[in-house]
Amino acid sequence: HRDVVLAHMKELGMRLNAKKSVISPLQRTTYLGMVRDLTMMQARLSPARIESILTGVTRVKEGWSLTVKQFQQLLGLMAAASNVIPFGLLYMRPLQGNPLRMIKVTVQCLRALDMWRKPWFLSQGPLLGAPCRRVMLATDAHPARGLWRGHQLTWHINCLEMLAMFRALKHFLPDLRERHVLDRTDNTAVVYYINHQGGLCLRPLYKLAHQILVWSQDKLLLLRAVHVPGHLNMGADILSSQGPRPGEWMLHPEVVRQIWRVFGQAQVDLFTTQENAH
Repeated sequence: HRDVVLAHMKELGMRLNAKKSVISPLQRTTYLGMVRDLTMMQARLSPARIESILTGVTRVKEGWSLTVKQFQQLLGLMAAASNVIPFGLLYMRPLQGNPLRMIKVTVQCLRALDMWRKPWFLSQGPLLGAPCRRVMLATDAHPARGLWRGHQLTWHINCLEMLAMFRALKHFLPDLRERHVLDRTDNTAVVYYINHQGGLCLRPLYKLAHQILVWSQDKLLLLRAVHVPGHLNMGADILSSQGPRPGEWMLHPEVVRQIWRVFGQAQVDLFTTQENAH
């Protein structure tokens, strides 16, 4: 098979870079700072890449004043490592921001680098292959009719949507533990901040996303979110509004078919709406 591939590349006019190529079949390869181990079905950073990150982190000293651009090399290493390290982006966010502003290397800044100093954090990696099964969770929030108390009544809807997800995850944890969880929500900001492990525009939303992801580290295999248009997220929307309003419910289609088989199909439904018509 190797000879067939090499011959096909030659026919296409492509040249093989022998120095950067491994043409013998291997179960453990290192490429672009990443080790892919097929015996364990796991990917992780190479020892050389781990050493580069540790060296870059140790060069940041308390009391220095630097621009974010001067962190560019270290941030680049962190961003590349985040493809392998679970929650790598999450622990990179505190160092990001306006690329032109000055950053005073304070105790808080050094604290943000704490995780990147730990070899176990840099040595972890995800299992290769797509998950065979995900547990679906649908969440929604309503600013007026939700179970909000005190200062939560003044929160932005994005934060309420994120909090609704957090509460649902905690409530259903016995059924979600050690599973791949996919949350369905109609809020695109929540989807972005969960899947990208935070963001730079909405600080309160980042703090909530940080709480959720840190909480989920030792409880869930993976947490992801997907956007579902509001009209397709009716169940969660109704429950977030404290139950269905009169007329906004329907019988299960199978129950309706059983009734029609016995009594014949109805010709007119005086109480139907676009949402609950059969």
